[in-house]
Amino acid sequence: ILELCKDTAREVGFARCVCLQSNHEGDLVDWVQDAWGNYDAIVINPTSYGSSSTTLREAIAGVGIPTIRVSLSDDDPSCLDDACVRSIVGEGISSYATAIRALAKLCMP
Repeated sequence: ILELCKDTAREVGFARCVCLQSNHEGDLVDWVQDAWGNYDAIVINPTSYGSSSTTLREAIAGVGIPTIRVSLSDDDPSCLDDACVRSIVGEGISSYATAIRALAKLCMP
């Protein structure tokens, strides 16, 4: 997944791609908030936090950075969906590449 994300980001013209992973909701919220002013876009796979984390939802909405939520398998709508510009579900690992390509179209002239 890391190689796919970095290769896709480079392919579409992003200067860098930083990949982070945590099992702790607070880490995810901190990373989203730290993205403000530092990154052009966010791809997030919140797993189970997507169904109930209003804190993560508020962080995404608050930073105003184009964010796409991905889920590797089909799932129910997430509480994050209205804070994200798009959700990509059910495409497996390729969900990440699809999200990065979509964000490049939004973020780059």
